[in-house]
Amino acid sequence: MIFHPSLDYGIADGYYDLVDGLVGDVYKQASLIQRLAEHTGVAHYQEDLEEMDELSEMRTELMERVTGRSNRAC
Repeated sequence: MIFHPSLDYGIADGYYDLVDGLVGDVYKQASLIQRLAEHTGVAHYQEDLEEMDELSEMRTELMERVTGRSNRAC
């Protein structure tokens, strides 16, 4: 069976890269939301998202699941 995108880990434009790119894009969207509080000296919320441990753990868990399912399918 052949999957498109490829489920093999490390393949450019594969399923892992697709999901990782989508999650990364969600983080990047936070850079488009201007911060209302100007006294913080930070223009947007992207840094806040990247520093949140809970979000980082969820991202890691998601990518582990992607890897696990990909390995199971191959």
